[in-house]
Amino acid sequence: MGFVAGSPRVHSGARHRRSSICGLVKEVQGSTPYTLCSNGYNVDVALLLIHPIGVGLSRRYWRKFLGDYDGGSSTVDAYAPDLIGCGENKKAEGRISLDMICDDLEIFIAEEIKKPVIVLSEGALAGAAIELAARLEGRGLRGVILSTPPAIQFFSVGVNKAIVNASWAFFSSPLGVLLFYYVRRREFLKKFTEKNLFTGKADADWL
Repeated sequence: MGFVAGSPRVHSGARHRRSSICGLVKEVQGSTPYTLCSNGYNVDVALLLIHPIGVGLSRRYWRKFLGDYDGGSSTVDAYAPDLIGCGENKKAEGRISLDMICDDLEIFIAEEIKKPVIVLSEGALAGAAIELAARLEGRGLRGVILSTPPAIQFFSVGVNKAIVNASWAFFSSPLGVLLFYYVRRREFLKKFTEKNLFTGKADADWL
């Protein structure tokens, strides 16, 4: 198993499009909606993409990555699911834990991918990748890639449950709901993205 920092069931109504690089890209609806980038090779490993969590984030986060994915020479299919509570994955409401995310991904791997995986996570969801790797070790894990993970202190410092509960209470309140609608505004997202995420301008597709 490597650790690096830095043909599926298609449901009725699945949408398809061609990518000049990746071959066939499928938008698959089901218990866990996902995007599949495939050239149709039947190899015994797949790439599982874990998108970050934030306002409005979903599997669409990986759209440009999949557009540039080296499908012309790669035989590895790439799967980008909506994490539970994100995008079109509506299986849970309210507070969502890391365990819930990993439980849902385990089911997704077993029911949709059905082969060993290399896990690629983005940002703070490195924690989900590490937890999922621990669960899959010895039974279907080929590697883990952590893209821009948090500092090691993020994983070594214990969680203050009082702060977590207070934060949840605030974000669930009417004031928290108003804050949510404020930060999801296009103007705020553009400013935040260009200050904290991009080295250049945030394009229309991202926004």
